[in-house]
Amino acid sequence: MIKPLIVSALFAVLIFSLRANGQSVSWSPVKGPYGGQVQLLTVDQTGDVLATIFAGKVEVYRSLDGGLNWQRVLSVLSYGYESALAADSSGDVFYGDMDAGLFESTDRGTSWFKTNLSGGVSAISVISGNRICVRGKQKFSVSSDCGKTWTTSKVRTDPVDVASMA
Repeated sequence: MIKPLIVSALFAVLIFSLRANGQSVSWSPVKGPYGGQVQLLTVDQTGDVLATIFAGKVEVYRSLDGGLNWQRVLSVLSYGYESALAADSSGDVFYGDMDAGLFESTDRGTSWFKTNLSGGVSAISVISGNRICVRGKQKFSVSSDCGKTWTTSKVRTDPVDVASMA
């Protein structure tokens, strides 16, 4: 009984704090990208919005104007099973899935290349600018040089995806 009261009190303090600072949270509908179900969204350091959609194959779209207009920047002939999308502080964008592996763009999504990371990808985290953490089946991989080289640790012995990373 005490825990719900504490959570409610903290939530009320957060709302009061947001109002006291003159901040508000609002949502506005945007259009597109069209052609399939939006799976993932990320925002890079310049404010570009990147989204993946699935419509028989995976496509990555980029919006330079907050979601008003979209441009396809990557099309992968893949099922897109457990896809992942992330951007680092230097403008690099990473896309990966369990079928296609890991792709990188060093020009904000204009062009892409397949990285040398072997195996599938089910999550990507960017930590401290150029440190990339990737999880996949039975393994966890880390790069400290923006994905040029990887250290991989096998963390499971059964053929199951690593559940999470922190």
